[in-house]
Amino acid sequence: MTDLALSGKPLGARVAATAVFLANGSSIGAWAGSLPVLKQNLSLSASGLSLALFAFASGSIVGLASAGWLAKFGSQRTMIIAAFGSAICLGLPGLASALPALALAAFLFGLCNGLIDVSMNTYATTVQRAWRAPIMSSFHAAFSLGGLLGAAGMGIVLAHHFDAATGFLAASIWMALLILLAALLAPSEAQLNEAEPEAGAHAFSWPSPALFGIGFLCFLAMLIEGALADWSGVYLSTVAGATQGAAAAGYAGFAVMMAFGRLIGDRVVATFGGMPVLRLGAFVVALGLAIALVLPVPIIATFGFALVGIGASNTVPLLFTAAGQSRTSAPAMGIAMVATVGYAGFLLGPPMIGFAADLSSLRIALLIVLAAAALIAWTAGRILPR
Repeated sequence: MTDLALSGKPLGARVAATAVFLANGSSIGAWAGSLPVLKQNLSLSASGLSLALFAFASGSIVGLASAGWLAKFGSQRTMIIAAFGSAICLGLPGLASALPALALAAFLFGLCNGLIDVSMNTYATTVQRAWRAPIMSSFHAAFSLGGLLGAAGMGIVLAHHFDAATGFLAASIWMALLILLAALLAPSEAQLNEAEPEAGAHAFSWPSPALFGIGFLCFLAMLIEGALADWSGVYLSTVAGATQGAAAAGYAGFAVMMAFGRLIGDRVVATFGGMPVLRLGAFVVALGLAIALVLPVPIIATFGFALVGIGASNTVPLLFTAAGQSRTSAPAMGIAMVATVGYAGFLLGPPMIGFAADLSSLRIALLIVLAAAALIAWTAGRILPR
C-alpha cells in the first residue's frame, strides 16, 4: 500500500499507529472501568480479583515472549493481527460467571495485549524515524485518550444500568473499527524505507546495563500506570464509597490528564528539559496519590488520581526516547527491551497491590505506588544520560 504523505511525511502510518494506540488504550480503559462491578458481581475478595489480574499478567508475558517468534512477520502485521484478536477477547470477561472463567478470559485478553504492546511501540519507533521528528508522546497521548474513552464509556453503560457484558461488546466494536482503519492505512516497515532486519527488534534479549537501568525506571513508571488502571475504580467504590458509575471516573480522571500531559509533552520537554520534567512529574504523582489516600472522598480522590495522571504522563515517552538513543543497541531494539522490562511493572504491580491489600488494606497497599514515584525521582539522575 502506498502511504499517504504530508510534506514528505508518512501521514497514513502515523494515523494508523495512532489508531492502534487509541484502540489499545480503549480496551485497557474498559477493562479497568469494569473491575469494580466484576468484583461485586462475582463476589471476589481483593485476592480473588488479584488472581484475575495475575491471569491477565500471565497472558501478557506469554504474548511478550511470542513477540520474538513473530518478529519475522514484521511489527505492522503483528500489531494488526494481535489488535483484532484483542478486540474479540475483550468481550469475554463480561461473559464470565465465576473466577475461573474470568481468569481464562483475562489470560486471553492479556495474551493479545502483550503482543500489541511490543509491536505497536516498535512500529511507532519506525514511524517516528520516517517522520524525522519526535512524535512518540503523541502516540502515548492517544493511548491515554483511549483509556479515558474506554473507562468513561464503561462508566456510562453501568450508570444506565446495563451489565458489563454490554459495555465490553460496545468497546469491542469500537476497537475493531479503529483497527480496521489502521489496517487500511498502515504501510509496512519496508515501505517506510526501513531495512527488513529491523523487524527483528521486536524480539526480547537481555538488556545492557544502561538499558536495564532505563528499564528499571520504566518498570516503576508502568507499575504506577497499572496500579491506577486496575485499582483506582476499586478504591473509589470500596474505600471512598462511590457508586459504580462514579467509580469509573477515577481512572477516567487519571487518563484524561495523562492524555493532556502527553499532548503538550514534546513542547514541555523541549522547553524545560527531560530530567526536570521527569523529576517534577514523580513529585506530582506522589502528591496526587497522597491526596487520594488521605482524603478518601470521591471527588477529592478523583482529583488526586488526575494529578497522578499529569505527573506520570511523560515518564514513559521520555524513557522510550532515552532507550531509542542508547548507543548499545539499535533504536527499535532498545525500545523493545525497555518496553518489555517496563511492561512487567504494569503486569505485576496490580496483583502485588491486591495481595498486599488483603494483608493490610487497599489504602496501605497503594503506598507501593507512592514509593515507586519516590524511587523514580531519586534514581533518575543516576541512571539516565544527560
